Amino acid sequence: MLATGYTLHYPFIDRRHLDWAEGSAAPDLHLNIFPSARDDLAVLGMSEASGIGWQGRYEQADIVARYLAARRDDSPARRAALVVVDSSRRGPRPDLTAGYKYLGVDRMAYYVNKTAYRDAVTGLVAEMTRAAGGAA
Repeated sequence: MLATGYTLHYPFIDRRHLDWAEGSAAPDLHLNIFPSARDDLAVLGMSEASGIGWQGRYEQADIVARYLAARRDDSPARRAALVVVDSSRRGPRPDLTAGYKYLGVDRMAYYVNKTAYRDAVTGLVAEMTRAAGGAA
C-alpha cells in the first residue's frame, strides 16, 4: 500500500496502464477505479468528495472484490456480471460531478460529487447482481 496524498504518483506502474494522459494530473479511470483497456487492474481510493468517507471507500472495495471474484469464477452468472462492468468501463462515462464545476487545479482532478459517485458505484454493483441472477 502506498499513500500519496493530493499529488497522484504511482511509480510502480506505467502511466499508460492507467489511461493517464501526458500533462494530466490524474488517470482517466472509469469510476476513478477501472482503466478502459485493462481487466486485471483497479485503483482504490482515487476519489475525493466532501463527506465520501469510509462508506465510499467500502463501496469502491466492494465493486473491485466482486469484479475480481467474477473474473476468477467461470460460471455463466459471473461472466454476465463481468460483461456489465466491461461494457460500462468501455462506454460513456457517467457525470460524477453532478454538474459542479471544480477548480482546474491538480488536487481537484479526481474530485467527485459524493452522491453522484456513490450512486454510480452502487448502481453498477446492482446491475452486476441482476445480470448474474443475484450471484455477483
